[in-house]
Amino acid sequence: MKYLRNYIRELLIETKYDQHRCLNGDLVDHDSIDCLIDIESRLNDMLHHRDGYARGTASRVHYNGLLSNLRSKRRKLLKLYPEYETKL
Repeated sequence: MKYLRNYIRELLIETKYDQHRCLNGDLVDHDSIDCLIDIESRLNDMLHHRDGYARGTASRVHYNGLLSNLRSKRRKLLKLYPEYETKL
């Protein structure tokens, strides 16, 4: 029983970190071109929403933190796919 529990726990951990959920609900590999395309679309969307808030507001600061994380993920993926032309 303990072996089965550990095996399931390992599968859940692998699934959690090896998959990226796109905006449309699909799960893709975290290092795939589909993930990069989705992250760029999220960045575009968040930039649009963030720019609607005045500077110094808590909402804008929140969006800036999210944008920072997405930009970091995009930089990592762009190293894997240097031929991809960014739209930002």
